[in-house]
Amino acid sequence: TITAEQLIKILDDNSNDSTFDNSTPLIFKHEPLLLHVAASCLPRAEKLLSLALSLGFRESGIVSTPKRCTVAIRGVGLSLSVPLARSGPLRPSNEYLEALVKEANDRFILNDAKLVALYEKVKSDLFVVTETGDTDEGYADASNTGTMRGAQNDSYEAIFRPLPPLNLWGHAAVAVPSSASDGCNSDVNVYAFGGHGTGSEANGRCERSDAFYCLSRSDGNWADSWKRLNA
Repeated sequence: TITAEQLIKILDDNSNDSTFDNSTPLIFKHEPLLLHVAASCLPRAEKLLSLALSLGFRESGIVSTPKRCTVAIRGVGLSLSVPLARSGPLRPSNEYLEALVKEANDRFILNDAKLVALYEKVKSDLFVVTETGDTDEGYADASNTGTMRGAQNDSYEAIFRPLPPLNLWGHAAVAVPSSASDGCNSDVNVYAFGGHGTGSEANGRCERSDAFYCLSRSDGNWADSWKRLNA
């Protein structure tokens, strides 16, 4: 979230700087959830889409090609995009900016709540947790995490853990295996680059990123933080 004081300071900081064209519009934006999920088959894609629609993600849909079925979960109804300027007709009053920030923060909080609801709904409706040692249907679980059964009674092991924040949006990412595939225990490096934000350090200005970051998984465990790579 952002405070009205922060936004006003950004607009006022360079209002007297001759190197800036103060009438050039800036875009104040809130971008809601956009999630693409590759499904193993069309029936499973349809089930995930139905779940998303039931939670109010009305702009969601399915993209089906001969190679894959992808569910696009969108919350476009919470988007916000307003042109502002440091001076001129697009520089509104501070009272308007305070109301604008409140509206954006309200949408941010609602978007976060819908994301949590989606996460919980996926866990409860698309997977069924069985107790350790349950041998029903011939599946035995020797771990302490329990097994997860899909809609077709396939057996999975699922561990839900938040990944360390990258603090970038609009970036690109690619996962590169670093060892032979072994399900959830295979080693992999995730590389991220581009986008806007502060990066994993979260101690600088919010700006276009020219850095490369790597998040590694080894023996089934993710690293605690993203590593910034030298160009």
